[in-house]
Amino acid sequence: MYLQPNLERQNLVVLTSVHVSKLVLSSKSGKITATGVELVRDGKAYTIRPEKEVILSAGTIASPQILELSGIGDKSVLERAGVPINLEIPGVGANLQEHIYVDCSYEIRQDRESEFITFDCLRDPAQIPKQIELLKTGKNSVFGLGLTSVTFVPLSSFTPDAASLQEKLVESVRSKSASPGLTKQLEIQLEHIKAQEPSCELLVGPTFNSEPNPPKPDRKYLTLCNLLNHPISRGTIHIKSNNPSEPPAIDPKYFDEPYDLQSFIESFKFKRRLVQQEPLKSILTGEEVNAGPEVQTDEEIAEYCKKYFRTSYHAVGTCSMLPLEDGGVVDSKLKVYNTTNIRVVDVSIIPLHIGAHTQATAYAIGELAADIIKGKA
Repeated sequence: MYLQPNLERQNLVVLTSVHVSKLVLSSKSGKITATGVELVRDGKAYTIRPEKEVILSAGTIASPQILELSGIGDKSVLERAGVPINLEIPGVGANLQEHIYVDCSYEIRQDRESEFITFDCLRDPAQIPKQIELLKTGKNSVFGLGLTSVTFVPLSSFTPDAASLQEKLVESVRSKSASPGLTKQLEIQLEHIKAQEPSCELLVGPTFNSEPNPPKPDRKYLTLCNLLNHPISRGTIHIKSNNPSEPPAIDPKYFDEPYDLQSFIESFKFKRRLVQQEPLKSILTGEEVNAGPEVQTDEEIAEYCKKYFRTSYHAVGTCSMLPLEDGGVVDSKLKVYNTTNIRVVDVSIIPLHIGAHTQATAYAIGELAADIIKGKA
C-alpha cells in the first residue's frame, strides 16, 4: 500500500537490521535541532545527516526510548540513566495505556462441528500445507478466516453494577494526587463512561486460545475474549541506562486503578452469560475449558484475569499530543516541543486510548503527517 509502489523512487532508501542509538542534537536560541541520527549496523556505527527533518516512527516503546537516549525527557530519568540533558520534557515515556484482554474457551458440540471451520486443525502440522492449498484453489480454508464476531459494549450494558462502579471511579479520580494534565484526561474518561460510550470490546474467535487447561485432540472450539477499551491506569516506558542496546524498563501498571480490574471482571461475567444464550447455547457443549468451573467468585475471576490476561499490542500515549504543561511531548503538528525539526509519527502520540484497534489510526497519523510536512494541513 505504501512501500511497494514507491520502491523505485530515488529519494527512498530503506535500511534493514539497523539499531538507532540516538539523535545528534544542537541548540540555538533555546531551540533544539537534530543534526544527525546515530545508528549501528552489523556492529559498525554510522551517523546519517538529515537535510530537513528527522521523523521518529519507532512506536510506543522505542520512540520515547530514542528521545531519552538523545537527552530529551524527564530530568530525573535522564540523570538516573547517565544521559546529559538536552531538553527537559517530563511527558516522554509517561501516559502509557494498553488494551488488555482475557480469553475463555468453549467446546463445540460434536453434532455441530461440521458447520464450523476453526483454526484448531492447525494443531496438527500436517494440516498447514493442506490448508494453504485449499486457500490457493479458492476453497474453504482456515487461512481465510478472521474473527467471527466483534462488538463494543458500554459499561451499563454488561453489568447491573454500572452506577456503583461509576460512583467509585469518580471518588477514586477525585482523591488522586494526579498532575493537572492527567486529571483532565480522567475527567474526560468519566464523561465518556457516563455518556454510554463503549468500555469493553467482545470478540469471538474460531479456535482454542486460552490457558491453562489444554484442548482435547481433534475437537473444535470457540474462544470468547473481553478487552478493556479505555484503561484508567497509566504506565511508563523509560530507559535504564545510556546503553542503546539495553531494552527500556516497561511498567504498564495494569490494574493500578481498581476500576480497571472490576470492569474487567464484569465484562468477563457478561461473556459467560452470553454463551448461555442462543445461538451459542445450542452450538456449545456447555463445558468451559478455561477459566473452568472452579473459577466463580469475583475474587477467583480477578486472580484468573491477573494471571492469564494478555496484551493486544495496542500500546499508546508515551509521546502524547497534549499541551506541554499537561504532559505533552508533541504539538498539533506532531513536532516535539522546543525542537525545530523532530517529529513523532506513530501511535505513541495518542493521548487517550481509542475504542478500536490501532492499525487504521496508525495509517491516519501517517497520512496526517504527510500532509503537515507537505504544507497541506
